[in-house]
Amino acid sequence: MLVNATTTAFGLLLVLFAVVGAAAARHAKATTRDYLVAGRSVGPWLTAVSAWATAHSGFGFIGQIGFIYTTGISALWLTVGWFFGDYLAWRLAFPRLRARAAGLDAQTWPQVVAAGSGRVVRVAAAVLTVVMLATYAAAQLQAGAKAMHTVTGWTYEVGVGIGALLIVGYSAAGGVRATIWTDAAQSAVMLTAMLILGWVGVVECGGIDSLIDTLARIDPALLSVSPRGAAGGPVLFVLGWIIAGLGVIGQPHVMVRLLSVRGDRDVTIARRINVSMSLVFTVASLAVGLSARVLLPDLGAGDPEQALPVLAGTLLPGAMVGAVLAAIFAASISTADSQVLVSAAALTTDLTLRQPRVRVVKIGTLLVIVLMTTLAWWQPSNVFGLVVTSWSVLAVSLGPVVFFATWRGPTSSVVSLGAMLVGIVSMLGWRALGWGSALHEVVPGVLLAIVVLQMGPRVDTRRVRANRTADRQP
Repeated sequence: MLVNATTTAFGLLLVLFAVVGAAAARHAKATTRDYLVAGRSVGPWLTAVSAWATAHSGFGFIGQIGFIYTTGISALWLTVGWFFGDYLAWRLAFPRLRARAAGLDAQTWPQVVAAGSGRVVRVAAAVLTVVMLATYAAAQLQAGAKAMHTVTGWTYEVGVGIGALLIVGYSAAGGVRATIWTDAAQSAVMLTAMLILGWVGVVECGGIDSLIDTLARIDPALLSVSPRGAAGGPVLFVLGWIIAGLGVIGQPHVMVRLLSVRGDRDVTIARRINVSMSLVFTVASLAVGLSARVLLPDLGAGDPEQALPVLAGTLLPGAMVGAVLAAIFAASISTADSQVLVSAAALTTDLTLRQPRVRVVKIGTLLVIVLMTTLAWWQPSNVFGLVVTSWSVLAVSLGPVVFFATWRGPTSSVVSLGAMLVGIVSMLGWRALGWGSALHEVVPGVLLAIVVLQMGPRVDTRRVRANRTADRQP
C-alpha cells in the first residue's frame, strides 16, 4: 500500500476517531444499561450531532451525490422531501416517543414498538432490526470501501475490513456512549469536507452562473425543477419522500438517541441543531453533485456513485483528499456503528426476552460485526438501492406500529403483526410493479399498515400495564 499525503491524513483522522472512542469507553460503566443507552445521560448537542451523523450516512456522500450527478437540480426535491419528513418527526413525534420510551424504561427500540402488543411483536421487531440493519450497515461499509478504492486503489475487501476493525475497536468497548462521542468528531469532519469540496467545485466551474450555463449545454433536463421520472407529478413525488423521511421513527439506529437523551427539553434543542446542520449539508451536497457533473462529464458512463471521491482527487491536494476520504469513512462508520449496537441489543435482549449481562451484549456486537462484514464482501454494491430498501422495510413495518401505539394505543399481537406484514408486502409489491416513479414505495406500505391497525381492536389498559411491567428492564 502506497503511503503518501492522502493516506497519511486519512490514517491520522481514523486514529483521531479511535482515540475519541477510547476516551468515551473510559467513562463507560460495566452495565447493560450504560452500554445500550449511556445511562440516559446524553445532552442535546451530542444527541443532535450523533443523530445527524447517523442519518447522513455513506448514502449522503456516495449514493445521494451519484443521484444528484445523474438527475440534476431536480434531485433537490428528494433531499427537501426527506428533510421535511425528518423535521416533522423531530417536531411532532420525537417528544412523545421519548416520553413513551422513558415511561417504559426501554433500552431497545423493539421494546417501545411492542409495548402493550405482546412479546411476539417484540421478537418480530427484533428479527427485522437484525436483518435489515445488518444489510444497511453492510451498505455503509461498501460506501466507505468504494471511496477508498477510487482514491487509493486499495481493494474493496481492505476498505470493508478497515471499517469493521474500527467499529470493533470502540463500539465493543464503550457501547452507545462511544458511538455518540465518535459521531460528534466524525460529524465535524463530514460537514467540513462537504462544504470545502462544494465550494472548490463551484469555483472551479467558474461560479454559479457558469455552472448553470454548462449544465444547460450538457443536458437542459439537468436544470429542470420538475422531478425526473415522477410519473405521478411533482406533488406526489415530494409527498412520497416526506413520508419516507417520517419513516425515521421506524429506524432503531436513529431512535436509540431518544432512549439515551437526558430529558424532554433536550429533544427540542437537539432538533434545532440537527435541522441547521441538515440545511447546510443539503446545499453543499447539491453543489458537489452538480459541479461533478460539469467537471467529470465522462463519469456517467461508469459509476456516478464515484463522483465525490473522484472530484476530490481531481481538485484537492493530497492531504485534503485524505480528509475527504476520512469524511466518507466517518459517514459510513457513524451509521454502521449504531446499527451494529442496535442489532446486538435486539439479538441478545429482544430475541431472548431477557436482560443479558453486558458481556453477552458485547459478544452479540462481535457476531453482528462479522455478519455485517460478510454481507459487505458478498452482496451487490449499489449503495443507494441497499439503503433505500432497508430504510423502507423498517419504515413500513416498525414505524406505523409504534406511531399508532403512541397516539391511539397498542393493538393485539395479531393485528400488529398483520400490519407489519401488510406494510412490507405492499411496499415490495409496489416496487415490483414499477410504480415507485409515481409515488414512493413507503407511502402505500405505511397507509395500508395504518388501515390494518385502525381496523383492529385496542388492547385494554390493564393488559398494557401488565405488558409494560413484563417488558420493563431492571
